[in-house]
Amino acid sequence: MGEGKYDFTEADRLMISLLNSNPKALAVPRVMVSAPIGGSTSTPTRPCVSPTAPGASQRMGGTKHESFASDLWKMEGGEALRQFVRHVRNSTYSDSVIGIHVANGIYGEWHLWSATDIPDISEPMRQTLIHQLKAR
Repeated sequence: MGEGKYDFTEADRLMISLLNSNPKALAVPRVMVSAPIGGSTSTPTRPCVSPTAPGASQRMGGTKHESFASDLWKMEGGEALRQFVRHVRNSTYSDSVIGIHVANGIYGEWHLWSATDIPDISEPMRQTLIHQLKAR
């Protein structure tokens, strides 16, 4: 939709459809917090980089996806998730939502993108490792 703008039409449609089928239904929507392929419209997210296929498109989307250590992805993804939660809380179906399942990675299970080509050696991941080692 554009930077800072979110479209929750599909989530609303699905929840309303569920409640039309069963007005007493309770739901835990699953929300993928992956960055769009290519990243933000203003600044690209820092993608995964693998030593076995650096810069290449790997199995399961590999380097097309964000590094889990990308500060930009964490900031933008966090804001999108906050906006979604706010939208759900203010919706007509809010009493039917009993939780939110936050997902990312392969199959939404927080496995690394292209896990067979691990590790992610992108600059954000390298900086995170340095920070963690210094902290220890």
